[in-house]
Amino acid sequence: MSRQLQIGNKVFNYPDTGDNPGWGEDATAWAQAVTTALETVQGTNDIPATTTALANNVAVETPIAGLSFNLVQVRRTTIQYVVVRVFDAGATTITESGTIIGDFNGTDFSITVETTDDSGVTFNSNNTGQITYTSDDKTDSVSITMTYEAKTIDNP
Repeated sequence: MSRQLQIGNKVFNYPDTGDNPGWGEDATAWAQAVTTALETVQGTNDIPATTTALANNVAVETPIAGLSFNLVQVRRTTIQYVVVRVFDAGATTITESGTIIGDFNGTDFSITVETTDDSGVTFNSNNTGQITYTSDDKTDSVSITMTYEAKTIDNP
């Protein structure tokens, strides 16, 4: 007796343990449908939620650890982020959240930043697909933490 498993709008007859052989095509079709569905959850070049430390008073564009894209594969990315900056020896906290949209036109990788506040951290990119930052100097800086996740649209 098989089980009916549904992925999207397709129903697959999937074998139970001990069923007679001959279910290879059904099992393979189900596995392919599951793989396709999971690609919409996390694509090959997506970045899951990641937290990294940034530094105070950075004047030269500095790479953000782990926030880089393979431009041979990636055409566009949408990065959701939160920056939490603690300074004045811990008395002041600024929280900035926003979206960084990166587009690669085949030559240049450029970004647009939409933000809710100004933490003093500025984002940029280079043509290798790396997101970079600079930061202003906050008195008695304690920490700058950035949490981000990214979804990509890859080249066909």
